[in-house]
Amino acid sequence: MADGLLQLQGVRKHFGGVFALRGVSLEVREGEILGLIGPNGSGKSTLINVAAGYHRLDAGRIRFGGADITDLPPHRRAKMGLARTYQYPRPFGSMNVRDNVAVGALFGRREDVGAPRVAQRSAGQWLELLGLEAAAEKAIGSLTLQERRLLELARVLASGPRIILADEALAGLTPSETERVMEAIRRIQAMGVALLVVEHNVKAISALADRVVVLHEGKVLAEGRPGEVLQHERVRAAYLGGHAGDA
Repeated sequence: MADGLLQLQGVRKHFGGVFALRGVSLEVREGEILGLIGPNGSGKSTLINVAAGYHRLDAGRIRFGGADITDLPPHRRAKMGLARTYQYPRPFGSMNVRDNVAVGALFGRREDVGAPRVAQRSAGQWLELLGLEAAAEKAIGSLTLQERRLLELARVLASGPRIILADEALAGLTPSETERVMEAIRRIQAMGVALLVVEHNVKAISALADRVVVLHEGKVLAEGRPGEVLQHERVRAAYLGGHAGDA
């Protein structure tokens, strides 16, 4: 795992008597999209939370960009370029769309954004990239779920990340909305940003990811190219009910 941008090495996490992660090791490489799938309760969101620094490990190490970040708090990791989105979008409700993205620019790792007016201009760039420029002045309460998910991506993108941990960025979307958010993720990857994408939509993650890791009961069950991993008998039995093609 010497070449990985983000490396989890033997990561363990338990909550009381419940073991969420049981010695997970994986890496996200520079500029790739790594899909993380698995049944409910397999440890996917916990993995995002420990990687982002929201949960402390019980064992194992985490490295990012060659540095050991195991004991760093979330804001230190963010300043290094490790950003995350949430399963349930968390915009600032008192701000409009542009201001939400400007906050990401102000508190990220980019040194060229030091003043609010500069952050506002920067926000416009990211809103245009993700197709949200028409919603720039909208109040948060008027946004659709698709717009909220795109806003989450625009806000973290404005911070200048090297990697984005995206927790179920496609959840709750219609097929056409899913395709629009997938295209936004592809644009982000084209900029050289890596993504770790947690997702339940197997068809979508198969089309989106360069590699896939399958978690099951807090352990890595399989990893590799999507088409290969989803044909593994153990994966079909544990996650897809034996019908990978129908998932």
